[in-house]
Amino acid sequence: DCFAGDVDWATLSLETMKTGGAVAILKSKDRTRVVGLTKLAASFGDRSMGWRMITAREDVRLPGSALLRNIPELADVLSLNKITGVAVVSYHPQRRAVLRVTGHAKGYSRTYYVKLLRPAAYHRALDAHNILSAIRGRVRFLTPQAELTEYACLVWDAVALDTLHDRLRYKRPVDVRGLGLELRKFHKSTDASGLPAHSIEEERQATLKMLTRGSPLVPGLKGLIAQFTDVSLPQDLDVGVLHRDLHDKQILLSEPDVVLIDADGAANGPQLIDTINLVEHVRLRRMQGFGGSVQMERHLLESSRVNPGDPAAKVMTALICGRLAGVYACRPRWWTVTQQLVARSQSLLEAC
Repeated sequence: DCFAGDVDWATLSLETMKTGGAVAILKSKDRTRVVGLTKLAASFGDRSMGWRMITAREDVRLPGSALLRNIPELADVLSLNKITGVAVVSYHPQRRAVLRVTGHAKGYSRTYYVKLLRPAAYHRALDAHNILSAIRGRVRFLTPQAELTEYACLVWDAVALDTLHDRLRYKRPVDVRGLGLELRKFHKSTDASGLPAHSIEEERQATLKMLTRGSPLVPGLKGLIAQFTDVSLPQDLDVGVLHRDLHDKQILLSEPDVVLIDADGAANGPQLIDTINLVEHVRLRRMQGFGGSVQMERHLLESSRVNPGDPAAKVMTALICGRLAGVYACRPRWWTVTQQLVARSQSLLEAC
């Protein structure tokens, strides 16, 4: 209601910017445009609200934003003779941005993805990628082609592979059982001892954080906060290398190989987290009308040797559904899905 044009302002969240003073954030559906509210108004429709555009180019907490202000320097660090296009693929204010850069080098067209990070996040990502680059097998992480330490940026060559998300959405064939088996072997056989530890308690805190963020928009989330605070967490789970955000958009398929992206937060932790997160995202796509099936979800669980009736699996599934409910509470077009996630999470908690 506040903006003209064809932008789909799909995400709303309430938060305080650490260097700005904005108390609300709106993101476009494609994640490339962000606006912040710098002062509160009596009502959402009050046009006197101080909205301003927040851009990655001006984000001083991301050292790589300097490259957006100096395109010749961007061309130089990427060894491009000429840049023909720079697009912001996604942007999370003061946290990270991803750029797609196209250009020419030695007579050939090139496309790179450049991730802009805060310095601390950059060094954590660097440590993770250095450990994960040694992995050999059918499942591997996509490692950066270049590291730009001065700008806290990681650079990848564009790869022409299908994501699991696209396979589901466009009803292309997927060997779900094979995928589950390969991921299980990967989790069990990969040495994760050099990665930071991650626990189920940290998953609970992540869920509580997202529920707290979404509760002003969907009040029904408040009941889940109390339930998750009190729930007993499973102990003595099998641990190994953990992606920590494994879902259908993070998996690239080139049968029989599986390539995982966004491994910046990889850790050593309970493998059940990755398995349940992936299964629940496949279920989420079905709820959104983006493909998938109950059979696929069952096959992923079976091939990963996870019994959905096991108490640990129930608690983990409830946590993942609760976190997703908090995420999608900030996306008004998916509030129906949010209510379904809340109901599923509550049902699982009651069964524990």
